[in-house]
Amino acid sequence: AECRDMGIPVLPPDINHSVDHFAVEGESIRFGLGAVKNVGRGLIRSMVAKRNADGPFQSLEDFIERMGDELNKRAVENFIKCGAMDCFGYHRSELLNVYDSMMDSVASSRKKNLEGQMGLFGMLSEDDTAAQIPIPRLAELKKADLMAMEKETTGIYLSGHPLEELTPALKRKR
Repeated sequence: AECRDMGIPVLPPDINHSVDHFAVEGESIRFGLGAVKNVGRGLIRSMVAKRNADGPFQSLEDFIERMGDELNKRAVENFIKCGAMDCFGYHRSELLNVYDSMMDSVASSRKKNLEGQMGLFGMLSEDDTAAQIPIPRLAELKKADLMAMEKETTGIYLSGHPLEELTPALKRKR
């Protein structure tokens, strides 16, 4: 709120732009991923290194596949809830609906590849990873629910505040 009052935009967390700490990005401040609960600095640093080496993450599937065993479901869930995966163009409701099964699919595929268990049908298909799990089209959650998830995962509201609708009335009362 203080930055907003001073005219300094605070950009939301984003897995393709954020680093572990808050950082200056142009004339703005980018929210640091280290402030997201249940996400360790080691994971963030590894993610930034992979992003720098191989380019931005293109999708949820790409993120899960490239990050591999370093990820846990709680970290992915919190990235979605705080808005760090909004860059993929899906509603948070859609990503929350599919991330769990997508992670299981990638882990299963990785396990099969490690064990060398490739059957006839596995040899015929080029890739039987999470890409086969479609992301369903769902309505986005209510703004109040999105803000509650942001507060839960970062300790602050990022996309708004529950009292912002009352701001004009409160200013008139002064």
